[in-house]
Formats: sequence, structure tokens, C-alpha cells
Amino acid sequence: MLLGGELVREVVSFFEDHTGKEAVKKQLTETVKYLNEMPDVKEFGDEKLIKDKAGTSDVELCQSQYIYQYILPNFLFHISMVYAIAKTNGVALSKGDYDGIHSYPSGFSLVKQL
Repeated sequence: MLLGGELVREVVSFFEDHTGKEAVKKQLTETVKYLNEMPDVKEFGDEKLIKDKAGTSDVELCQSQYIYQYILPNFLFHISMVYAIAKTNGVALSKGDYDGIHSYPSGFSLVKQL
């Protein structure tokens, strides 16, 4: 929730102890719904510090630094790892599935062309 220019939210988890494609789809649907209900943040209150943990390290950053130096790199790292693990396990994914922009014909490979 945005309160007085601050990013304030309790940590929420949609984890359920279920496996399989339907469980993942449900978790993704709930997460997207939750994110879509978040208020727009028009500006950061950089006079306030956000404290968090990154593994065993303490993190203390102003709001804009927290977003740009911690949240975004952390998100991109995890989404990249999911993509890499899925590809390694034979899931048919392309760069277009990752970014929603790129398009390649079925079976296309840059590696095969080199």
C-alpha cells in the first residue's frame, strides 16, 4: 500500500504445497491479480529508508534505490533462472516467451545457424 509516499506492504505468499501445471497456473493467476490491485506509485519517498534482508546481508536503501538496485535485479535474476531451468528441462520456450516481443519460427535456433 502507498501511505504518505511510502511503499508499505506486508509480505504475501501464494505458496501452496501442491505440484503440477495447474498449481503453478493458480499461483501465477493469484499473484497477477494481487499485483494488479496494487496502487500506482507516482513518486518515491527517498527520505525514508527500507530495511530488508538479502540472504544473510542487511539491506538499507531509500525507496528508489531499493526498487532499482535490489528489487528489479532480484526479480530479473529469478525470472532468468526459471527460464533457464525450464529450457534445460526441455520446456519449449523462446525469447518471445520471456519478453513478449521477440518472434521466431518453430524450431529456429541461432546455434544451428552458427
